[in-house]
Amino acid sequence: MLEKRILCSVPVYHAVEPLPFAHFLSLSQESGRAEAAGKYEVRWLVGGPKVKTQNVRNTSCRVALDGNATHLAFIDDDMLPEPKDILERLLAHDKDIVAPLFFRSSGNFDPLVFDLDGSGEPVPMLNYPRNALFQVNGGVGTGVMLIKSRVLKAMHDPWFYYLTNSARSMDVHFCIRAISMDFEVWCDSSIIVRQMGLPNPVGEADFLTNGKVLTAR
Repeated sequence: MLEKRILCSVPVYHAVEPLPFAHFLSLSQESGRAEAAGKYEVRWLVGGPKVKTQNVRNTSCRVALDGNATHLAFIDDDMLPEPKDILERLLAHDKDIVAPLFFRSSGNFDPLVFDLDGSGEPVPMLNYPRNALFQVNGGVGTGVMLIKSRVLKAMHDPWFYYLTNSARSMDVHFCIRAISMDFEVWCDSSIIVRQMGLPNPVGEADFLTNGKVLTAR
């Protein structure tokens, strides 16, 4: 048994489109090579179809803990997990919760990394540090996320759920709860993961050409 053991969960509600599927195949091949080289071990959990995402996330947490995984990774079915060594790069940061940078697939294509406003509610971090690993106080999306199992052990079941009368997403609420328990959430903006949009995948270029100008950080 290798020291680092990842349960990689892919919630699938409808079906995986061809482009994300090709990226998943590439990632699974890379993780197989990494396991053969003794770097880390990966097991896959594909939840669905027609299963609520929050149910898949909570089941994945239970399976990760029951299977003695050291980490749980989420990669949603509409993400293009690139580069191929993304799991190895996120593991190398050795953070409680860490995610690459990705963006909403519609609207203003805002980054799915969040600050807290004056009332303590999450707002998109429009002026995020570029090409850097930085700590986040308002959460990140679970589209692609790596979580240490010690975080899951410290939190109660269910880990993921929707708040009533709140605009908070369940992934951001999960992060805020973890932060309140003295765990750290980080984002690596040197890793950009595109998300499927209509009709094309959405990445940083879509955000930057939609009227947003980042100042140097």
